Parts: sequence; structure tokens; C-alpha cells
Amino acid sequence: MRRLALPVFGLFLSLVFVASLPSEATAAALFSGPIETGGFGAFAVRGAELGEETEGFLGGRGGWIFNHSFAVGGGAYMLFTTVPFDTDEGERRIKLTQINLEFEYIFASEAVLHPTLALNAGLGRLKLSDPNRGVDDRDPDPDTVTLVEPMVRLVVNVTESVRVGFGAGYRWISGVDLEEFDDADGEGYVFEMSTMVGKF
Repeated sequence: MRRLALPVFGLFLSLVFVASLPSEATAAALFSGPIETGGFGAFAVRGAELGEETEGFLGGRGGWIFNHSFAVGGGAYMLFTTVPFDTDEGERRIKLTQINLEFEYIFASEAVLHPTLALNAGLGRLKLSDPNRGVDDRDPDPDTVTLVEPMVRLVVNVTESVRVGFGAGYRWISGVDLEEFDDADGEGYVFEMSTMVGKF
């Protein structure tokens, strides 16, 4: 299943690119005419593959919106469930936090139900913690890792200032240098539900 992630997202990006090509009567420009700005903040709950399990993350994101169609911002997410991972030295607990830059293209923002296409990229801290360590013992230092997450969202306009989004994406990770846990163990599908408040 994971091998299908890159071709699927590549196909989706290609379709979006073709659909957005300007016609003969349309100037090729990211923004044209007066630029309107807005902004939003969001609370997000995520389910994501990690190791061999699907685990829960809590976090938030926010950003600036330009011309109701393009958002630039950031987000932060933290694992809140306990993730066991078996090693030769016994069971460990996975801990992961991440901070992203987030870019999102919004299609038909005025429609009650509309899609968006997002790209999240940032840094994370990943470590394996020993739940049975002594008071004076110390876990190994966490790895600093790089994460990239393309994501598709379906957004519902609840009111003019409140929206609810449902997203699905895939997380790629690199830079893992932990014993018995590598990049492939940290990669997987990501599912998200978020509540957004702002001026859209």
C-alpha cells in the first residue's frame, strides 16, 4: 500500500496542474487584480501510521489566506497515544513531535463543500523511550528528522467564519538514526479532522 502513495499523489498533482492551466483569455499569474487577505487558526486531531500501528496526534495550525485561494502558514503536532515498539532490548515507547510550514491551495472557497490541496514540510523530534528505566537513567537523545506530507482536504463551510476539514495524506520521513527503527517505520498514511476559525 505504501508503494502506491507517491504515484497516487503524483497523478493528483498532475491533474490539478492541467486543470489550472490558463486559457487564452486568462493571464498566467498567481495573483491578479487587488489582493484580499484573511487568516485562520485551527485545532486538529490526526490518526497516522507509526511503526506498525495507527496512532493519535493533537495539534494546531494557522496561516494567512490570499485572495480566498492560497494559504501560507504553519502547524505543530504531538503524539498523544502510547506507541509500543519491540526491540532486542525490550519494549520501547515511540515519541514524536513535529513543526511544519504549510502551503495550501483552496478550490472554490465560497462553495459550501470544497477541496483543498496542501503540502506540509518541517522538522520533528523522534525518540524511543524505555518505560522501565530507572529514576537516574536517561533515554537516548532524540533524532531530528525531516517530514514531508502532501494532503488533500474536503472542507465544509459551517458559517462565514467557521469551517470543518477532513483530510488524508501521506507522511515521508528522513533522518531517523535509531537502533531497530528507520525511516520506513516512521512513514505512513495520515488522516485529519480540523476545526478552523477565521476570515476566509
